[in-house]
Amino acid sequence: MSNMQEMFDMELPEWLEESEEARGSKKAIVAVIMFFLLFLVGNVIPTILQMISLVSFIIKEIDLSSLNPASSITIEGTVEGDSYQQSYEGENYSAFGMDAETMAQLEAILEWLEADVESTGEIDQWEDNAEEEILDQINQGTLTVPEGMKEELSLFEGESMTEILESYADTVYEKTMKLMGKLPPSFYLVALYSTVFATLTFIFWARFAEKRSFRSLGFTSGNFLSKYLKGLGIGFLLFGMVVLLNLGSGSIEFGGINPKFSFGSCLLFFGGFILQGMNEEVMFRGYLMSRLSVKEKFWTAVIVNSVLFGFFHMLNAGVTLLAIVNIILFGIFASLYAMADDGIAGACAIHTIWNFLQGNIFGFEVSGNNMGEPLLLLGEEKANIINGGTFGAEGGLAVTVVLVIAVIIVFEKNSRNSKWIMV
Repeated sequence: MSNMQEMFDMELPEWLEESEEARGSKKAIVAVIMFFLLFLVGNVIPTILQMISLVSFIIKEIDLSSLNPASSITIEGTVEGDSYQQSYEGENYSAFGMDAETMAQLEAILEWLEADVESTGEIDQWEDNAEEEILDQINQGTLTVPEGMKEELSLFEGESMTEILESYADTVYEKTMKLMGKLPPSFYLVALYSTVFATLTFIFWARFAEKRSFRSLGFTSGNFLSKYLKGLGIGFLLFGMVVLLNLGSGSIEFGGINPKFSFGSCLLFFGGFILQGMNEEVMFRGYLMSRLSVKEKFWTAVIVNSVLFGFFHMLNAGVTLLAIVNIILFGIFASLYAMADDGIAGACAIHTIWNFLQGNIFGFEVSGNNMGEPLLLLGEEKANIINGGTFGAEGGLAVTVVLVIAVIIVFEKNSRNSKWIMV
């Protein structure tokens, strides 16, 4: 037992111990609360910039050339002996490929449902008949809706209207994520480059409010560049192993060079990932882990910052439990690597090249985000538990295997009993 305790009882490097310079309470809960506050403040400007980019994209997708009234649609029918009538004045515009008439009809159906529910009060008395009536009218052509919606509603046959509406609400998030997948590269470039504001927020607070040195955030002097270059190499090796595992298992295949690939866009994304990788390492490893390490056990600092790292990815498109586990594993690896490497330079580089290779070279989604046209095209293989599906490689078992091996290796490097792995 004593050998086991010694194995996990790691001696902190100087840069982590120097976080003791921070003024005030070092309790874990205080550090976590401070982290969230700084995160919120640091992301005000990035959020504004991303909203401007998003609104600009939506405006381009909607044809606002004419807003004159174009159609008046009236839907009439009977539900359980009660007549209803719903009129809708359409407007001459289209959005995301849906023409004015389709939008008007869809709005009319939804507005009638909402009005009838509110006026009836007791849904249970009419919901089944209303469901049957609506489905019948759709099938008979009395109500005309997009084919996709007709198929979608037919899936709910036999369910109550309440269940239909609940299911519709449940798909709002999924549909939003699909829309996010259509966002242009410019949106993601804005998101990546704007992370510099959050990075500076954490650095300025630590330096001037907590009176900490840059070294205590992991910016150890002397050989930052050499550590960064070494980290790029290690990151390339790690993600290369992920790709090989996917290829070997047959879960992906490459379809050749992408003719739409842009070298200039690729360079812009690499610059953006340099800033984004540094941002997350400064926040989670440089600031949070170092603050927790001086008051709590080192492993508490590692687990807390890694779990929060996973928590911040929970709303990404295509996220699964395995994806969150892998994100947490990456956090543990980065924490141990920063400790072994005496600073966060290498961890920043690994983070950067991992995301860049994933999205802009090999064509995976990066934590659920599509980063534009990659250098290589993936084949038409279906999403599975190995390649990660719509979340990207980080949602698959190939990444799990690579990160578990990486964690074991870097843990062994940190352990005072360097031969434990041989026992």
